[in-house]
Amino acid sequence: MNLTRTIQLFTLAALIFASSPAGGETAGGTTVSGSNTAKLEYYRSFGDQNSSPYAYPYGQFYNEMDLNLSQRLSAYENWRMQASGLYNDSKYRSTETDLILERFKFSWEKGDGDIPFRMNAGDVYGYFSYRTLQRSFKGGEFEFQPDWFGMDNSLVIVTGAQGGSWGYMDISEEVSSGASWLVSSPDLGVFATNWVRTAKEADASTGQPSLDQNVLSLTGEKELNWLGQQLRLEGEAAYFTGDHTDTNGTGSGQDHEDTGVFFQLGGRGATPLTYRARYENYGKDFRPSGAGITADHEAGEMRLGWRFPVGLSLNGRAQFYTDDQESANPVDTTTFGLNLSASLGKWVQGLSGNMDIYHQDVERQDLTTDQRTDNLDLNLSLPLSAVWNGSLGLLYRNTDDLVAGGTSDSTTREARATVSRAFAVGGWDGSVVPGLAARIMETPTGDDRTLVPTLTASAARGAHRVNYNFTMNHYDRNGTGTEDLSTVSHGLRYTYAQKIDSLTLEVRNDYRNPETNDTTDAFYAGITWVRSFEGLDTLLALPFTQGVRKARKTETRRSAGDPAALFFGIAPMMTKSDARHRLENAEAGQPMAMAGYDVYELRLLREFDQRQRLAVAYRKNAVREVALLMDLETLGGPDTMGQVYAQVKKTLVERFGGPDVDVEKGKFGLNLAGALFSDTFVRLSEWHSRQGILRFGIPRRLDGEVRIEIRLSPEFPPPAVTTWSIEAVR
Repeated sequence: MNLTRTIQLFTLAALIFASSPAGGETAGGTTVSGSNTAKLEYYRSFGDQNSSPYAYPYGQFYNEMDLNLSQRLSAYENWRMQASGLYNDSKYRSTETDLILERFKFSWEKGDGDIPFRMNAGDVYGYFSYRTLQRSFKGGEFEFQPDWFGMDNSLVIVTGAQGGSWGYMDISEEVSSGASWLVSSPDLGVFATNWVRTAKEADASTGQPSLDQNVLSLTGEKELNWLGQQLRLEGEAAYFTGDHTDTNGTGSGQDHEDTGVFFQLGGRGATPLTYRARYENYGKDFRPSGAGITADHEAGEMRLGWRFPVGLSLNGRAQFYTDDQESANPVDTTTFGLNLSASLGKWVQGLSGNMDIYHQDVERQDLTTDQRTDNLDLNLSLPLSAVWNGSLGLLYRNTDDLVAGGTSDSTTREARATVSRAFAVGGWDGSVVPGLAARIMETPTGDDRTLVPTLTASAARGAHRVNYNFTMNHYDRNGTGTEDLSTVSHGLRYTYAQKIDSLTLEVRNDYRNPETNDTTDAFYAGITWVRSFEGLDTLLALPFTQGVRKARKTETRRSAGDPAALFFGIAPMMTKSDARHRLENAEAGQPMAMAGYDVYELRLLREFDQRQRLAVAYRKNAVREVALLMDLETLGGPDTMGQVYAQVKKTLVERFGGPDVDVEKGKFGLNLAGALFSDTFVRLSEWHSRQGILRFGIPRRLDGEVRIEIRLSPEFPPPAVTTWSIEAVR
């Protein structure tokens, strides 16, 4: 297989469905759009190969094409087809080679029949509830909306199998099937009954026995006013029976039954007080394959929040967790914390910040684990002048190991500071951001000192964009038994983007110099060409022509929520004055200007304690895009990062339904920044709406920062291009 054949096959598919000689829409109303992404990379390392960040040297190539076909048959009926094919000769892109159909989805929606219905076939994201089904699979989903009992009804039936691409599916993979019946009434609220069965054949090569399990649940949700309080009640009770993955030797997961329960009450009244109480409990054998819960786990949580009229938001939390609860030696975790988000412009012009403080106790019943942790994380932002901005971050964390002879005592102090300078020279608009971070971690065996100077720069002029990053890490591991280490990284990315084509060149160098062992010098170079098309004329046109690209159309579809609601109702094309008026009403404070974005220190997802920032970009007095940026790197281990990511995704799925595009590759690991750079780790989901595309994920950044971004924009590069972060906002 080769690149020519890949393009020919997708061009043929487009011609079969809708021949379009001039534009993205045919006379019959069929819209053809998509993109083709070709990427050529070169990796090379010198010195100690075992310390190289690149597992596979030399040249790597792949070409991916995304094709979208849709037709609006009436105001209430439409169909849409999405396909993503890959010609792969890159060990980083996929373990599969040659021509691959990675993703395919066909949707048909009809709302004007006797029974309105919606069907999806292909790559489907199945979601009933967090405790029964929340996963992507290859199969089918059918939803019917009959008018029964004078209430709104939704009956969903799903079936599908886990697997990679369509060409390499294994029939022995897990197959899940189920049904959900949801009833909605203004008087009764929303109730649903869910059933999911998952089965998998035995694997003789590994000795893994077969799996056959069922999970049933009843969920409810009700909003009501009581004694002047606006309350929201949610709950779910679930029952599991059957097999799960072995936990204590071969066959230990066979033939079990267990339960899971969840309850949450939240509310607010006439005062600025908000509150939420939450409880959940899952038995050790409550392990539905398609759910997102932790088995053998009990959790309780209470949150209180108060919004002050001067731009301060104070939130307190008390959390109680028990893991291995049914064992003879459970682990209890208790956390008390406060989070303060503040716009302090009343006292210091433009000053805003976020502070999170918590105390945590972790204790195992037999006292083999007994730790106390106190943590303070402070971030401040301040416009220094019309072109200068400054930011300061402070971290203090003290861990006491109370176990006799324990060696986990540590005290960490960290300071981070950056200044940014905006400039406009010769038609180039951009910013330069030097920074410095210093960390000292004291342990019983010695001190670990880290010094990290950084420099980032970004500039744009017309179709040209340039980003640069420099990072140096010096680790002085005095008395810790680990050798000292210095690393230096340079990264440069140049993009030339026209209406149809974009070309990106990227180079990177990573140098590693340990105290005693050999050095490692790793080099990367890559070139990416993306062609976006609306109709076959733009697909087949000469590269980098100045043809006018038609605006992408958004099909009529049922949506579970309004994406702009995440951002105070701010959406692309809203006037600048309206957007800023909404932000003033939300008491967001004065923003920091960073490379064309207004950046606010603001927690939009209040159930998460990580630092969050709202970024709004304007073009010609209208909103161009709006984004929420959430820090992950201060969380600690990869398991915690993975849990937070899954919880944020769950929040979005509950608001907006299953994503239209869902890409997950790789697992959360220790070197997550390296896995993001090599594209061996990808997290990306998209919801398509009339307001634009809501994209959620962890993009690859030039500076290696790992963070969640939730962006609402009219368009994005295709999912194959993982460098979709707002690079200039650090």
